[in-house]
Amino acid sequence: MDRQQNLNRTETFSFVNPWIRYFLFFFSFLFWVFSLLIVAIGVYAKVQKATDTVRDTFLIDPAVILIVVGVVMFFITFCGCIGALRENIHLLKTFSISLTLVFLTQLAIAILGFFYSDQGKQGFPRVSIHLSPTVALHEGSTENKNTTARGGSVP
Repeated sequence: MDRQQNLNRTETFSFVNPWIRYFLFFFSFLFWVFSLLIVAIGVYAKVQKATDTVRDTFLIDPAVILIVVGVVMFFITFCGCIGALRENIHLLKTFSISLTLVFLTQLAIAILGFFYSDQGKQGFPRVSIHLSPTVALHEGSTENKNTTARGGSVP
């Protein structure tokens, strides 16, 4: 009898509190679904703008940025979701390291943005010179005229 109880304890033993485990699983799953939504929105935007000649640069295209961010977020949250559910230490370490790298990258960008904010303000007129033809081309498009004809506003 005592041996049977010990076997049952070892089968149900967990290093992680079930509340924490399912809390991590729930939020990882929630962000996993959001990442799929972000990828879907990015793909939809890219398909809708496939015939648009306004965007001549691939890296600045917001649809591509949404797709890349969504895919990275998908893999990170997938590691957290499955790692929490299965108590897989390797996936949880990957999840933890990925979140740490994302946080440190955001911190570095914020610090660089703070220290170089003056140079960004001085460089903005140069960027607006390159964007002016694109904005002028977009203002003449039929999509923009249809929006204003229906009573919509142009930002």
